[in-house]
Amino acid sequence: MTSAAQRMDDATAEGGSRPRRATLLAEQIHNFVQDLGTEVEQVRTQAAFTELLDTMSRFHNYSLGNQILITLQRPGATRVAGLRKWNEFGRKVNKGESAIWIWAPRRKKARSPDAEANTPANQAEAMERELDRQAVQDSGERLRFVPVKVFDIGQTDGPPLPGEELNVTLPDEDGVDFQRLSRAAEVHLVDEGCRINVTPEPRLSNHAGTANHATREIRIDAGLSDSARFGVLAHEAAHLMLHGGKEEGVRAQELEAEAVSYVVCRHFQVPTRAPNYLAFMAGPHTPEELKQRLDTITRGARALIQGIGHSLEHLPVEMAAQPLPEDAPETLDDDLFAGSARPSSPPSKPARSGRMEFDLDF
Repeated sequence: MTSAAQRMDDATAEGGSRPRRATLLAEQIHNFVQDLGTEVEQVRTQAAFTELLDTMSRFHNYSLGNQILITLQRPGATRVAGLRKWNEFGRKVNKGESAIWIWAPRRKKARSPDAEANTPANQAEAMERELDRQAVQDSGERLRFVPVKVFDIGQTDGPPLPGEELNVTLPDEDGVDFQRLSRAAEVHLVDEGCRINVTPEPRLSNHAGTANHATREIRIDAGLSDSARFGVLAHEAAHLMLHGGKEEGVRAQELEAEAVSYVVCRHFQVPTRAPNYLAFMAGPHTPEELKQRLDTITRGARALIQGIGHSLEHLPVEMAAQPLPEDAPETLDDDLFAGSARPSSPPSKPARSGRMEFDLDF
């Protein structure tokens, strides 16, 4: 059990109230980001950074705060759900397992200004709203976030999950069809208005790919393997999504794109290397600036995973080896590639990557 999970268990055993648990969750997130920013121990910090990116790849629909909490309490988690949800799937939580505490949305009636007193409970709710920035107004109700217990599938026992045997990719000898994945990525990017140009030109010899923000063109080295090509497509797409052709902070942009590509590759089981943490952290920064950069990464990765997953699910088998059409749309979707850190809304159909998705976006 991690020290973070132990603290939550201790708080519960001591009869900890919801405000107390909320405070602990907020502190854990703050301390994690602060520790990443101190660079006190290179090996440990690189491991924590890589673990967080790996968690992003498995829980791309979750907020950064919940990704950090899962990383702290159960770094190897793959799928989490509450006790009731596991029971619905015929699985039981093993005796003695410690819960993973995360934030979950709850609706409640809006209160009058007089009810917003500076009490511990209201302070905890303020922390929740700040962490996720997802408070909404809807017919006199608002969405708030409260601490809830979930468990990883590895903490449960029971029958396989429905659809677990499905695989929307066509396996090669290593179990993943990299050509099909690359094709799905290309189809998604073309659908969003990108031009994909596979070229053997010498000027790409030192760069596996480039992205032109003015023409919305991604150029890819023709000599890449399918797996490498997939990673480069994710990297260059991240530049178009997140950076909007801005010239300042080029090094930081390159490292953000590298991290997005890593998360996307890990999600689709494509071999890749973790970004260098110390390079990522180069330059002056504050914990809040670091949190913003991590939030940019997880949002960019989420948009690509959803988009590629949607294309992969609907890609006919015979299209995997076909060339892209020459006349791709010339303009990009303003919501997705507007140069801001926020990706577009999810596809109309949920993205699936060969396994059942039942986790919520929180």
